[in-house]
Amino acid sequence: KVLKKIPQKVIQNAVGLAIFTTMRTGLWISGAGGSGVLIARKEDGTWSPPSGILLHTAGLGFLVGVDIYDCVLVINNRKALEAFTKLRATLGGEISAVAGPVGVGGVLENDGKWKQVNKPVFTYLKSRGFYAGVQVDGTIVIERTDENERFYGQRIGVADILAGKAKHPPPEIKLLMETVKAAEGRNDVDQELMGWLEDQPAPGDVGIES
Repeated sequence: KVLKKIPQKVIQNAVGLAIFTTMRTGLWISGAGGSGVLIARKEDGTWSPPSGILLHTAGLGFLVGVDIYDCVLVINNRKALEAFTKLRATLGGEISAVAGPVGVGGVLENDGKWKQVNKPVFTYLKSRGFYAGVQVDGTIVIERTDENERFYGQRIGVADILAGKAKHPPPEIKLLMETVKAAEGRNDVDQELMGWLEDQPAPGDVGIES
């Protein structure tokens, strides 16, 4: 439904993805907070189960004039991914991030030039149809240790989750896994699940009562 998308080539080259929804709230006078998941590409090329993350974002909601938005951080190298596995990491601090290249219909514009950016993390934002690469410096990413334990039924660290060592990943992760496969342009996607998902609004498109 969105004409501009994260290009398939960007997802194909990624070693990790942080996907989260953030909303402006009175708790942060000059910013917003939210939650989401972190996944990593395993050695065999498949994607790991998700590890929960919390976000504190400085001022971005005001900057783009929205109350709620979805954000995807595309992690391009292992060193940057390792920074995300700490209990607390800051974009623009330990992790250098830039607005990611955008494609029309998922096809990369100016193909061949995007690697010149040479940055470990690309950022993308979507809210109410507005879609763009944006800077998210100052965003603090925190591991949700207790939530991971509840979800997986075992005390397990983020590094082990991303390595695929969770003993019993719940079936609820299938929707996320299939969505990422589709974003890569793979053919082995559950089309029935994708058909159902097509009718669901993204969190950033949901109306919020004041």
